Amino acid sequence: MKNPQIVIPIDVVDDEKCLYKLYYGEHYIIVMARSVYRSVWSINDDLNRYAIGNTKAKDGLYGVFCKHVLSNPGGRFRFERIMVCDSPYQLLKACQIELDKSKSDKRCLNTNTEPYISKRIQTAYRYLTPTAQKNTYWINRGHYLNYKKWMQSRG
Repeated sequence: MKNPQIVIPIDVVDDEKCLYKLYYGEHYIIVMARSVYRSVWSINDDLNRYAIGNTKAKDGLYGVFCKHVLSNPGGRFRFERIMVCDSPYQLLKACQIELDKSKSDKRCLNTNTEPYISKRIQTAYRYLTPTAQKNTYWINRGHYLNYKKWMQSRG
């Protein structure tokens, strides 16, 4: 049997700097992404790796979602756009609010309780490897620190 692949609807394919819910049947994950296209490409890769038994995919951000998709063939993928915004800080806040709302929702398959932020963004510049120092990210350390400050102010 062929692995299910996510097909992006035309109305969201070009969304960048966005927050969306990706449903498979009634279950969903909350995804914050630089682009819908790139994030779906990555999730499709995870689905393929999980299907062939690659353990790294099982431990990944969307491993539970991949397991659900592969265990329940015949479902349909569907997108729900939550936010498109040029401000990574606003996206981080919105993602946290959505994750908080979904904590008691059994249909939400996110394993994370906070938005995913690369360790390279969380690490002070001077501690990064020279290769990592050359990379640029769409969410920078300033956005991350402002988000953490906002989180602390929430109590």
